[in-house]
Amino acid sequence: AATASGGGAAVAAMVAANNTGSFFLPAFVRKLADDDVQTVMIVGCGGGFDFVHGMLVYPELRRLGKTVVIASYSFGNPEHYHAPSKADKTAVEVVNAKPLAVKVTAAAGASQGYCPESRMCGYLDEHFPLADGAKHAIYAHYARDWCPLALSLFYTRL
Repeated sequence: AATASGGGAAVAAMVAANNTGSFFLPAFVRKLADDDVQTVMIVGCGGGFDFVHGMLVYPELRRLGKTVVIASYSFGNPEHYHAPSKADKTAVEVVNAKPLAVKVTAAAGASQGYCPESRMCGYLDEHFPLADGAKHAIYAHYARDWCPLALSLFYTRL
């Protein structure tokens, strides 16, 4: 059996200063916990609900006080996303015309019935309410229209 002696207090102090709780965590998780990192983007880049799998880190990022931006490269075309009424200006907001990117909330729908971003926003609104009462939003991109350069330029504007 291994025993910890002598250096235990030093390791505990490093872990506490690091704000991660454990050095057994992967390096990228420790970097995300750094106080200098204030905003983190979770992106699913393959279509097929990839952004949903990335949401596993969302609760921890919120616990750490991070601002979280969520994006989805959807195979559901955001051209088909719509607000429930013309009066609702926040359900679907075009944030980039060509190639198309829309900011979607839980109120959004889709003429083809496929809008996973809206459903995720509803889940987040219910289980992880924002302190200011704002609604969660996800940036939806049509996966077939975007290339790395266009994405890079778009993200620098967020």
